Amino acid sequence: MKNTIKSGARLWVATDKGFFGPGAAELLTLVHRTGSVKQACTEMEMSYRKAFKIIDKIERELGCAVLFRQQGGKHGGCSSLTHTGKELLQRYKKFEAECGDFISDTCKKYFADLECYTNEDVKSRKPKA
Repeated sequence: MKNTIKSGARLWVATDKGFFGPGAAELLTLVHRTGSVKQACTEMEMSYRKAFKIIDKIERELGCAVLFRQQGGKHGGCSSLTHTGKELLQRYKKFEAECGDFISDTCKKYFADLECYTNEDVKSRKPKA
């Protein structure tokens, strides 16, 4: 039975340095869903410190905030994405989906008809003269 060849890629966007990829997208998605950086970190099994390093890097490279932070208090704090944060996340997800489709189609183009031979097939071939 022939196995299907698949493709994959990790995509990121960059200025001079890569600053937004799958991990950052997952972090912002979870912050948006939960309203909490701490809860997002728990779900990702990521330290709070690492999460803020990622967020700080995104904000530094973009030159604007992607996260609105409200300090805790009697009812606790919360976090939400700024308009730019939401827009960045939406565009990245569309970019990732479109690139994924292109990569998958291109993989099929080049590898769908790849013939596989066993060692016995190779041994039984007559050498070309």
